[in-house]
Amino acid sequence: MKKNQKIILVDAYHCLFTDSEINKEMQKVLNDFIDMQKIILTNASGEKLDFLEKYKPKNYELFTLYGNPRKTDGGYYERLLKTFETKAEDCIYIEHSLDAIEKAEKVGIKSFHYQNDLELLEKFIKENI
Repeated sequence: MKKNQKIILVDAYHCLFTDSEINKEMQKVLNDFIDMQKIILTNASGEKLDFLEKYKPKNYELFTLYGNPRKTDGGYYERLLKTFETKAEDCIYIEHSLDAIEKAEKVGIKSFHYQNDLELLEKFIKENI
């Protein structure tokens, strides 16, 4: 795959992680896009954040605002874009929460509602990179 400037944003819990382990099948799909930067998005703090830090894949970055604001607030995505010095159109987002998707899309981030369908996920990524 040729170098691509798109960034894959992926929700931590209920997408890339369960409460106790990584979703290995999703990780395999995401890792197929080797040249793309990957950022795990979360509201986590405390023990949940410690878990993510410990078990996140080493080539993935982790972004949290510790629930202030939450991912259901457009300000979360505006701060994310500013932090990583990127534009909304340079990102694609995988998320389980429709409220979070709505806010990300209002900021201009193309989003995918993940419902445990890895084939649809892979298709979404390929169509949007």
